[in-house]
Amino acid sequence: MEGSLSGQLEQSISREVSEEFAAFFETLDAPVARQQMLTEALETAYSEIHLLAAAMERGEISEEDASSLQNPNHVLDSLAPLLDSDELTLLETTLESRARSDFDLASVSQLELEIPELGDADRRLVLDTLFYETYALTSPDGLAMGGVVDKLESQLRALDNAYFSLSGSLPEQEMAAVAAFLEEKRRALAAAAIHSSGIC
Repeated sequence: MEGSLSGQLEQSISREVSEEFAAFFETLDAPVARQQMLTEALETAYSEIHLLAAAMERGEISEEDASSLQNPNHVLDSLAPLLDSDELTLLETTLESRARSDFDLASVSQLELEIPELGDADRRLVLDTLFYETYALTSPDGLAMGGVVDKLESQLRALDNAYFSLSGSLPEQEMAAVAAFLEEKRRALAAAAIHSSGIC
């Protein structure tokens, strides 16, 4: 992939891989040389994501070309030839756990604050549904997942999908509260998408 990353961004990716995948490598318990090879493969995969995203933001890649390159499993697919099936499952779990940690950090307290009447089981159901619908459309480990507006629109679709998935799974009163919560998030995302697209 053409282009190059700044030294600062390269260091940031290297540090992120070192910190975020420490448990993965500890569980893998591979020789140092193999760990280094896998580390470099992870850094390359994330560098490719950053490079393509930057090129898309600059308008250097058409929507058609970007669409043909889109792969929500880019990191996983990049490492697949280097791992056996158990190791690949471990990496998949690691990637999902990283995304889930970020999601929970942003969402758990918000949901507890805005819908305090939800019981623990129903709150977990709402959080699980929101996470998996969002992760499927906006994976941080994917290639060519779109620019800022595309990602906001994907989050909007994820909210709609979550609403339909949850419908009928919660008591009527709680579902009404969840629907209002999702609608508020939808309005905020829609406003952000309009602002980012430059539409006044």
